Amino acid sequence: MRRIQWLFVAVVVLSFLAGCKKDVDQSLVVRNIAEQYYGYLIQGQFDAYVDGLYQPDSIPDSYRSQLIDNAKMFMKQQQQQHQGLTAVEAVSAAVDTEQEVADVYLRLSFGNGETEQVLVPMVLHQGVWYMR
Repeated sequence: MRRIQWLFVAVVVLSFLAGCKKDVDQSLVVRNIAEQYYGYLIQGQFDAYVDGLYQPDSIPDSYRSQLIDNAKMFMKQQQQQHQGLTAVEAVSAAVDTEQEVADVYLRLSFGNGETEQVLVPMVLHQGVWYMR
């Protein structure tokens, strides 16, 4: 659990630093962050994945628990249908720095050899990129 907290702090700091420098490629930053969030799913760190979801206000513990359960069910479904989600790779990203939003395309690889490309909308909130 402590490792998750340090990793999350590192993502926050990197996002903040990336926002301070104009020469930092924001598409690379947001691609890496989206990839990391999906990496949490693969690693079974469902609480860390849920922490990557944009919540403008605090949420009740019961709702957070439901989101974690949904992530677990998603991964169980992937195991049944595709022999599990085995890897994620960020393919591209389109970033609108004025609106502080981005669209990240991820390639998901499954245990049965199939791949799927998904769109992950992102939003920048207080210096941190979150999944919408």
